[in-house]
Amino acid sequence: AAAGGDKTARGGPHTWLTMRLACMATAVLGDNVTLAATVEEDVLMLTGHPCIDVRARAVLAVYRCMLVSPSVRDRGLERIVGIAGEAREITMQLASVSVLCELVARRPRQYGARLVPFLYSLLRGGGTGEADGPKVVNWIKLKILRAISLAVQSEPSLANLPDTEDTMLNIITLPSSNISLIIEGLLMVASALHSHDSLVRLSLQRAHELFQDARWKTDLSVMTLLNAVLLQINVVKPGLVRELGLEDIAQAAQMDGNTVSILRTEIEDGGEDVVTAAPAGAGEEEALEGVDGGGSSLAGGGGGAGDGEGKAPESSRWAMDMQGAGWGEEEDGW
Repeated sequence: AAAGGDKTARGGPHTWLTMRLACMATAVLGDNVTLAATVEEDVLMLTGHPCIDVRARAVLAVYRCMLVSPSVRDRGLERIVGIAGEAREITMQLASVSVLCELVARRPRQYGARLVPFLYSLLRGGGTGEADGPKVVNWIKLKILRAISLAVQSEPSLANLPDTEDTMLNIITLPSSNISLIIEGLLMVASALHSHDSLVRLSLQRAHELFQDARWKTDLSVMTLLNAVLLQINVVKPGLVRELGLEDIAQAAQMDGNTVSILRTEIEDGGEDVVTAAPAGAGEEEALEGVDGGGSSLAGGGGGAGDGEGKAPESSRWAMDMQGAGWGEEEDGW
C-alpha cells in the first residue's frame, strides 16, 4: 500500500490507492485483527502522503484499525490528534475531527477526559494554541459541540473538565450572525451542562436577547429552537426561569426531538458567519465518501466504536448530521 508515494497529483494515479485503503478499512472492520496488525504501519505512514485524498482515507483506515487492534490505538490516536490540530485543509479537518468526535461520543469513558479538552481548544480557534494556527470552520465546530454534548450526557463527570465554562461562554456570546453555533451551544448547556449555574443563567439571558433580536424574531425556526432551550432548562432549573421572567415562554407546547433536528438543519445555512469556508468540494467528498461504510455508530449503525461500556445515548440530531460530509451515502447536508 505504501507504494506510489512519489506521485503528488490529486486524483488520477492515486485513485487506486484510495480504493485499496477503502477496501482495507472495510475488511478490518470485520474484526480482522490479523489484517489490522499487518497493515497498521502502512496506514499510519500514509497519513503523511503527499496526496490529500490518500491522507484523508488513511486517517479513516487508522481509525478502523484502532477499533480492532489494541497495538495501534495509542499511536493512531496521537497521529489523528496531531492532524486535527495542524490541518488547514477542510478535507483533513473533517476526516480527523470526525474520527475524534466519534470516539468521544461513543466511548466517553475511554476517550472523553483525553479528547474533550482538545476539542474545546478547536472550538476556541485551533489545536496548536497559536494565533496564526489553523482555524476550524463553523460547520465542523457544530459536529464537535454535538459530540461533546452526547459524551457529557453519558458521562456527567466530563462536564467539570477545565475550560468548559470559558469555551461555552465564547460560543454563547458570539455575534448573533453565528446563530447556528449559538443555538447549538445553548442546547448543549440546557441538555448536558446544566450543573453550571452561571452558564445556565447566561444561556437564559442570551436566549432572551435573541428573542428580541430583530434579525431573528420573525424566523420561526430560530424562535422555536430558542423555545426548546427554555423548555429544557425549565425542566432542570424552573426557579431560574421564573426568576428571569421567562416562565410564560417556557410553557409553550413541547416539541419532539425530530422537529428540533429539522429546524436546526434549516438554520445552519443562515447567518453570514455560520460557514466561514466552503464545504468539502467534489474531490474532498470523493476522499471521504463512505467514511464508515456500515453507517456511523452515532447514527445507530453497528460500528465497533459503539460497543462496550460508556456508550452514549442515541440521538436523532446526531443521526441526521452524520449523514452528510462523507459519513453516509447522502450528499453533504451542511
